[in-house]
Amino acid sequence: RFKPFQNSDHLLGAAAFRCTYMELHVSASTSDGLPLFTLDPISVRLSSANEASARCMEPLTSVKGVELQARLVDEEGALLCDSGPVTLCDEDWVCLSCETASGGMPSRLLSIARECADGWTLFFDMKERSDTASVLRFVRIVKSRVRQAEHAAADLSGQAEAELEEEVVATQVHRPLDCTAVDCTEPESMVVHPKHSLLLQMFRQPDARLLKLSFWNSIAQGKLTVMQDPPCAGLLGTCGEQLRNRRSDLDQFGYSRLQQLPWSQAGVSVQALSDTIDALKTQGLPPVFIFMYDQVWSLLLQLFDLAAQILDTDAVEMSLSVFAWALEPDAAESRVGSNFGLPHRDQTYDDCHTQEGHLTMLTTWIALVPVTHDNGCMYVLPSDRDELLTMPDDPCHTKPDEQGVKSLGEALPCDAGDVLMWRANTIHWGSSCTSDRVQPRKSMATMFGHFGTCKANSISKDALEAGVQLDTRLRIILRTLLQYKMWYPEFAGLSLDVAS
Repeated sequence: RFKPFQNSDHLLGAAAFRCTYMELHVSASTSDGLPLFTLDPISVRLSSANEASARCMEPLTSVKGVELQARLVDEEGALLCDSGPVTLCDEDWVCLSCETASGGMPSRLLSIARECADGWTLFFDMKERSDTASVLRFVRIVKSRVRQAEHAAADLSGQAEAELEEEVVATQVHRPLDCTAVDCTEPESMVVHPKHSLLLQMFRQPDARLLKLSFWNSIAQGKLTVMQDPPCAGLLGTCGEQLRNRRSDLDQFGYSRLQQLPWSQAGVSVQALSDTIDALKTQGLPPVFIFMYDQVWSLLLQLFDLAAQILDTDAVEMSLSVFAWALEPDAAESRVGSNFGLPHRDQTYDDCHTQEGHLTMLTTWIALVPVTHDNGCMYVLPSDRDELLTMPDDPCHTKPDEQGVKSLGEALPCDAGDVLMWRANTIHWGSSCTSDRVQPRKSMATMFGHFGTCKANSISKDALEAGVQLDTRLRIILRTLLQYKMWYPEFAGLSLDVAS
């Protein structure tokens, strides 16, 4: 999607970045290609923290189908990075804050990231009002110094790798971990949780201390690895007859499961994943940080072929709105990674079906420990009991009646390593762990869909096979935490000062 560097002289190595003068070009058009505006070139320089910010303040009033684009060029006009088209309906816009003006008009401050080649990242910050009038406020630029170190580390080991990590940390300007990232144009009265602000700051420029291989390797259990061999697909086979039967269940009931999958053939130990989640917790890191490890991405890669057969297409992508859970006995559902107990749909019927009624999006949920009725079982509302299954315009389609739905729900106990699947519009919820005599549920989940259904927040099979870089993994995790803040507004159980 993104255009590569056109001149290798602009790569950032161990020395400082050579460009002292750059121009940012920002434009907008309709989805049909009709120009809306093109700003005059904005001169920018990177700060000592490898960041720059350009104030735009360009209105996007009552325009549908807008595509934004930002391009950064050097003093000779050579392209450094290009965001490609960014639409207002992309799913990976992150809500940074919500507020209500004195006149009662609610608004949201939104941000979206576009990772480009060789460590460049472009951010668009937009203010959206409920009257559909929006303003493109800032385009921000971040240049990471870490990617080149990752590539170099592939050829090093032991003391040499440790020295390289120390060099990366030394060249990175550290921000105090208690500082805040607040847009200076926002009212001073705006209330943002300190951890919310810190996550936003780290999302824009990941701290090098959380990009040290030795840090994550020190937490890993059961020989989990970080940034070693790229994952390989197709190690589970097609699961033959089981897969055909499960597809029939999906068609009839809206949910199904795959059992006794040979994860060891793919180099994945489900027990090691479970144990590493426990180790992450001791460091103040929620379960979602398990996505820093290679074996998680290898596990997800194996599901591509299975999802392709179920969705009846080879053009499959995986959503990067990934998450992981680790329940605690009788704990309040406020810690990051605790239970989602409210019945909900991941997508509406129209969002995950063609006009002919063919399924285009599938939720996959992987158990990392045996799941029973006592330790946090998953529940679904079978499609034959869902009166509003194909009625997305009904207000209760997206806000189902909790008591009525739960009275008709079906429990889905399963073994460690089993994969539960349901149509993306199937109502589902999790139960709490009600006993301290059993191991609490641990699990993780994502969605697969036809190409284009997961919008920009997705990854293809080819891209996953090529490997997900360490700073990209961290940004995926941080973005997920920001997206799910409505479930965990206090970010309980999260501490990001562990790498100091």
